Amino acid sequence: MYNFRYHLVTIVSIFAALALGLLLGVAITGSDLVRDASDNLAESLTDQFNELSTTNENLTEQLESQQLFSRGLLGGWERARLEGRTIAILTRAHEASDPLTSELSALISRCGGVPVVVRIDPSKGFGLDDEATLSALKQLLPEVEGEAYEATLGRALANEWSSVVVADEGLTPAMFATRYPLTSLLVEKKRITVTTAYQPLTEALGSLGLPSLAGGESAANTPEGAEAGEPSGPAAEAVSEALALARQHAAYELAEGAQLPYGVNGVIDTAIFSGSTGGQPVADAVATQITLAFEKKGLAGDLHYLSLATHTGAVVWPSGAQEPSNANRYTLLVQQGDFANATLALSQETGISCELSPFESMGSYGIVALLTGAEKGAYGLGRTDTVAFPPIPSR
Repeated sequence: MYNFRYHLVTIVSIFAALALGLLLGVAITGSDLVRDASDNLAESLTDQFNELSTTNENLTEQLESQQLFSRGLLGGWERARLEGRTIAILTRAHEASDPLTSELSALISRCGGVPVVVRIDPSKGFGLDDEATLSALKQLLPEVEGEAYEATLGRALANEWSSVVVADEGLTPAMFATRYPLTSLLVEKKRITVTTAYQPLTEALGSLGLPSLAGGESAANTPEGAEAGEPSGPAAEAVSEALALARQHAAYELAEGAQLPYGVNGVIDTAIFSGSTGGQPVADAVATQITLAFEKKGLAGDLHYLSLATHTGAVVWPSGAQEPSNANRYTLLVQQGDFANATLALSQETGISCELSPFESMGSYGIVALLTGAEKGAYGLGRTDTVAFPPIPSR
């Protein structure tokens, strides 16, 4: 059996060992060997840090140089690339915190297109969860049996926004507004706001010396050089072209004044928002259906393009041209940051192309390329299931 003396000796031995260890530690720490090793390690780490810093600075300079070069190339390639295009940008972001829409609008304008921003209520969407709004919508647009109302509404809005003035349709403000019953209701209910920028196109049309429609379309309003009465041959064609352009000029002026999305032939959908169950981002159902409806209309050749030849005032309405299924000209999903993964999933689900690096030079190129015929797909930097940028379109 252990006695008290044994325990005392054990305790004293432990404290003696601790004291000896402390003395040895202090002695070793103060030795030249340890000091030299510490100095060498610090010097090595400093050298590595300096080397990495230099490499990082060089890579940053290279990246900036490449971005300037790519922007220069893109500037030449993108010029007038979207001419004749009116692109609606769908967003559910608050205007004060929405740099993506500003960037997209500037890009479309820079490429000769007309951006139309459709800002959806960030918290309530199109209002289908509101009984009063839904009831008012259904009075104008009844349900279709066997079809989700989101799809019915999306298709109807796509039809309203893509419509153009043809033949002898009236162009008074009241008659023009009747073309947009659903859009007008949603604006009235504050479910959407529409910001248009048709002024550059209106000015371009006005520069052609068009006849005025204010007093009616009479022989007095025919272009200079056309015969009075009932012209025929080239004169009749000139009158027809001038009147068609005059109608479009008046329609764009009315659309801008009424803040209505007129003659849309392309959609960029950024309407992804946070706030679903579990905080996971989900796509706005109606915005998705609008996007799909525009894609379908484009593939069917039902979207019109206004082509201006300022020396003749010619207007061209291509129709019936079936685009190849692997080309994208009409619709595009665009996001970045936290919502990029949700956008990628939506792209894979719907077959609509997406661009996930919109603020990069390659992203800007990808947006324009996809709206002008680049191969469909998912594009962006640093994500699986994406390619950096689409191939240059053949035309």
